[in-house]
Amino acid sequence: MRKFVLTGGVCAGKSETLLALGREGFHMVEEAARVIIKDQLNKGGEVLPWVLHKHDEFQQQVARLQLELEARAQRDAFLDRSVIDGIAFYRALGQTPSEGVMKAAKNARYDKVFYLEMLPEYHLDEGRRMNIKHARLVHTLIKNVYEELGYELIHVPFMSIKDRVDFIKKHIEATAECDH
Repeated sequence: MRKFVLTGGVCAGKSETLLALGREGFHMVEEAARVIIKDQLNKGGEVLPWVLHKHDEFQQQVARLQLELEARAQRDAFLDRSVIDGIAFYRALGQTPSEGVMKAAKNARYDKVFYLEMLPEYHLDEGRRMNIKHARLVHTLIKNVYEELGYELIHVPFMSIKDRVDFIKKHIEATAECDH
């Protein structure tokens, strides 16, 4: 089974691109952080990324859930982020990633990493509360972390969702041809 990561800063169109890939028949793994945020908001919890004294606990929960979701995938899958992204979120707050998150990130292996450029318009929502300056910092840090861990990023420029999906599919098809 191959794992393909869609990553980039907050508001880069990852989730919409993932949904479009799903409509094309690809297996999708949702973003673990969004699952946890939604759960915490529904039950009035405080293990949220913007509750600073809970940030480490939040990132550890995200890493555990991310690995669990990836392990459930039965075939090639596109992932909305990976455990590696958590390191960038720690660094954006000037924090040192927990040992568990670092170990998970170093042990994770992904076949391709698609780094989506941020959208020209930035939107806040229930689960996205960081300002644009912080979002741009996270975007840069994500790139840096993947490169530090030896990944060659495939830059996906801003374009329509359909064009992004076509761009990604061409890279996947090229990989499949090289494997034969």
